[in-house]
Amino acid sequence: MLWMELLFTGADHLEWLQGQITNDVRQLPCRFGICNPNGTLAGLGELKQSDQGTLASGNELSMLALEDRVKTHVILEDVSAVRIANAEQADLPMPIELGIPMFGVDTGPRTLLLELGNQIVANHLSTTKGCYVGQEILHRIHARGETKTVWSGLLSEEVIEPGHYEGIWVTRAEVSPWHGPIAAAFVQRGLEEVVIGGISARVVELPL
Repeated sequence: MLWMELLFTGADHLEWLQGQITNDVRQLPCRFGICNPNGTLAGLGELKQSDQGTLASGNELSMLALEDRVKTHVILEDVSAVRIANAEQADLPMPIELGIPMFGVDTGPRTLLLELGNQIVANHLSTTKGCYVGQEILHRIHARGETKTVWSGLLSEEVIEPGHYEGIWVTRAEVSPWHGPIAAAFVQRGLEEVVIGGISARVVELPL
């Protein structure tokens, strides 16, 4: 999946971005989520200042979602977004133990930011900023407690193949030089052990 960058300019672009992303643009650089009105994720990215304006970066799926938001949600505001990406740069998944999800690989059409684990929530979500798309749903869930499932690591003796199992979605798997076979998966919160396809695995919080 290709990496993309969008350069935002215009007198209103920071205020407009504040109403679209999950983090606070007053604290750049920051990582952020882009949410649909129902709270599900439309993308993940990072925002930072540049000499020309404000730079948003992320994988192609995420940045296309943000670019489309400009086309559909900018009405009278002075906001412009221009692609400046190197189209040859690939967005490669980081090692699972680092706990950095890849949008479109470790997420699905119904994934909530709050399901991606404590580190991602802490780095991507502001609970004190003003309104943004999807905020009401996320804050309602956040106020009531935790999501039923959470993106976690699975440590096992054998490789667990990615796929949908009963109550568990394994998003990817690899063999870590430090931890051996490891998978990333959405599992029910509170579980410490699972058995997938006859393979026993220990559930661990990401990052390791």
